[in-house]
Amino acid sequence: MKEIRLSGYGRVLLLAGLLGGFAPRGEAQIDWFNYSTTYIGEGKEGPEPILMTAIPYNGNYISGIGQTSRPAAFRPVSDSTDGMPRPAEFTHLSTFDSADVYFVVPCLHADKAGLYEFRVLVDGQTPLQPWSDIHRFTDRGIVVNAFKDRFAFLGGFKTTWGHYILVDLREKKSRRIVGSSAVYWMSERPVLLNIYTTADLNQFLKKNKKPYDLDLADSELVKWKQRYSFDQLDSLTHLPKKLLLGPEENSVLFYLNAGLYKKEALEYQLSRNGSVVIPWKSNDFDNNFIWLKNLAHGEYVLQMRLRAQRHLVTEYPFRIAPAWHQTWWFRTTLVLLVLLSLGGGWMLLSLRRQRGRMRAESARREKLQVELRSLRSQLNPHFIFNALGSIQGLIQQNQVEAANRYLTEFGSLLREALAAGDNDFTDLPREQRILDSYLQLEQLRFGFQYEILTDPDVPAAEIEIPALLLQPLVENAVKHGVSVLREAGRIRVRFSRENGNFIVRVEDNGANWVPGPQTKGYGLKLTRDRIQLINLLRRGSSISMTIGPGVGKTTPGAGGTTVRLLFKNWLS
Repeated sequence: MKEIRLSGYGRVLLLAGLLGGFAPRGEAQIDWFNYSTTYIGEGKEGPEPILMTAIPYNGNYISGIGQTSRPAAFRPVSDSTDGMPRPAEFTHLSTFDSADVYFVVPCLHADKAGLYEFRVLVDGQTPLQPWSDIHRFTDRGIVVNAFKDRFAFLGGFKTTWGHYILVDLREKKSRRIVGSSAVYWMSERPVLLNIYTTADLNQFLKKNKKPYDLDLADSELVKWKQRYSFDQLDSLTHLPKKLLLGPEENSVLFYLNAGLYKKEALEYQLSRNGSVVIPWKSNDFDNNFIWLKNLAHGEYVLQMRLRAQRHLVTEYPFRIAPAWHQTWWFRTTLVLLVLLSLGGGWMLLSLRRQRGRMRAESARREKLQVELRSLRSQLNPHFIFNALGSIQGLIQQNQVEAANRYLTEFGSLLREALAAGDNDFTDLPREQRILDSYLQLEQLRFGFQYEILTDPDVPAAEIEIPALLLQPLVENAVKHGVSVLREAGRIRVRFSRENGNFIVRVEDNGANWVPGPQTKGYGLKLTRDRIQLINLLRRGSSISMTIGPGVGKTTPGAGGTTVRLLFKNWLS
């Protein structure tokens, strides 16, 4: 059972025994744990019905959170507009939330509901709902103290800020009002109670032991009278109109005159020098203070609001002075001295640095070229080894004719690959021929289908790409993708362009073979290393490779893997 605030009228009992939500028959479930309930009565079945009011609180107490009070007009008269007297004691409550307030009669059940009726008035005069019969009841199993279940539910009602609704419950035959409840929609905004800095930490800790004791000792406010002149203090809060802090006071606690116990109920935003540094967010603490830490020097504005009433914002300005070494004159002087001292040295060292950069760049490029040739030379043995493995697989499957054909085609492919491998780059048509020959060979073994597509706007004869860069990717599509699918396998290689970029996609519809960071595939590793070295050598253009799940375009159904090579700024 949760704790519920009481109104202080007569003998008030707590609503208890509810687990989970509250649902009248035929209505959506109400989050009962977000409501505080109040009623006047004995808390048990009696001769008269008891009118109960349920008010949403959303993290703040119902009894009031700031300095705003209900207006004098909120004094519902004892006599109704029909001239019938209301009970001597009935609830006068306030709500700070825009949600509905619900009214139930826990000791009135369907067998006697026809004897009573209710109405709802705005500001005690304007009918929101005229006298009406009671037709709705709670679900079975909803128990309130000693009350039975399946009791009367009058509904949820609300009005606008600064107004109230009044609910009357009366006996039809005698027209006597047996219960009334008035709820005022009170506009409210956060109000600062006090401000604590690192120098006041002990004072704050002492105060925070009783967070809902909002009374301040004189000693807590006298400090502001000692630090600020009379005209610099707010006449209501006795706090500085603008807080001035030293460089070392970069952590500030703003203590609010608010009954808050859920951090979501309070929101704040912080601006520094006219720019937002902390956008609107829920408070960090389930309590009535905002703690700002490790602030840089500057002009600040703290904005605070209640989540339930975001249209009402409280602003408070403060300033943190810069340390001596953070002032503009110190920084300007320091910059001038540094520039003067470095100017002469820069003139002497610039020529030496330039020569050193040229030598280093030449050595770097030569080293990268050697590494690139080394990687390229490793591709041929890798390619030959995998091809021989495919031939061996055909022989083991007793497909001698296919193996012989594979050997013949492999010889032509090997000559083409070796010719391309003599150069760092090769033209796109040659690379396409190598891919076509390789896929034909693997098709002999696995029987999959493939296609190599070139978009019409791709100038294939004018494009050069690193030799044998694509073959390991197609090989992975065969080995890890479609090999187990056999004739159902599909591979597509597509060449396209986007503005000045050249794009190659290798797609398959096999199992998703997207490699993880620990993948040790030799061909894929060589390809990545080559791309890294090529990007270091070329200026103004680069290659990037991404491997991800396929989109299922190579065959009906989803799945597969897509390898995408982006040759950025490769086309003029």
